[in-house]
Amino acid sequence: MRPTKAAKARAARPAALVWEAPARVGRTRAVHAPAQAGRLTTQTITPGQARAIRKGYGVNRHDFGRLLGYSERMIASWETGEQGPGRDVQRRYRELASLHRELAAIMKARSIPEWFQTPNAGLKGLTPIEAIERGNIHWLWWMAYGIRAGVAS
Repeated sequence: MRPTKAAKARAARPAALVWEAPARVGRTRAVHAPAQAGRLTTQTITPGQARAIRKGYGVNRHDFGRLLGYSERMIASWETGEQGPGRDVQRRYRELASLHRELAAIMKARSIPEWFQTPNAGLKGLTPIEAIERGNIHWLWWMAYGIRAGVAS
C-alpha cells in the first residue's frame, strides 16, 4: 500500500511539532512536543525561584512589587511559600526571568542590578524599572534585540 499525500506531508513536518485535533470540532492546532515544553511550561514558580528572579535584578521587595504591580507583603508571602502567586503573576515572573537571561547574554549578570536602576536615554530617560512599571517592558526587549543584532548604537 502506497502512502497518501497526507501521510507524506505528516512525515515531512518538523519533529518538534505534533499536530492534534482539538477536543471540539473545528480547526486543528499545533501542540508543542515535550522537547520544547521546557521553555513554554506553565509550572508553578517555587518560592526559591521567585526570590532568585528578584535577586537577579538586585532590587528589594518593594521595587520588585512595583514591577509586578503587587505589594511588598505579597512578594514576601510568595518568596516564603506562605502563599502561591496566581497564574498571571507566574507568567510575569517567567517573563522577567527570560528578560534577565537575555540581558545576561549581552552584559555581565552582575552589572544588571546597577543598569536596572540607572536612567537610560534609550528608554526616554526612564530607568528600566520605571519602563516596566509603566507597561513598556517591550522597550527592553527591543533594546536587547537591537544590541544582539548589532543595530543599537
